[in-house]
Amino acid sequence: MEYASESWILMLFLLDGVNYIQILIMLAIFNVFFFSCVVIIAVGAHLRKKWEKERKLARQGMLDIDQDTIITIKDIINDPYIPNIQWKDIHLEDRIGRGASGLVWSAKWNRYV
Repeated sequence: MEYASESWILMLFLLDGVNYIQILIMLAIFNVFFFSCVVIIAVGAHLRKKWEKERKLARQGMLDIDQDTIITIKDIINDPYIPNIQWKDIHLEDRIGRGASGLVWSAKWNRYV
């Protein structure tokens, strides 16, 4: 206990004659600088994660669909850019795999039937 009181006395002796308003202003400036750095780092990390996701999707050739966009099965079936392939136009050749979702076959599509 005695050492703690001596350290306070020493601190008060060292701060004697120091303008406390200047110290408070310096602390306020430091706090603004520190929290600005934290905000900049957080925003930068968020943007980097977003840009990496966009680059990954672009490399894979996928589109980043907005959350507000709703695509239904009917939209996909009626899309003129997606060909409607009939089962009778497909000739199954070899089974190349099997999984939980079903069998995987290599096949040929007879386009000109």
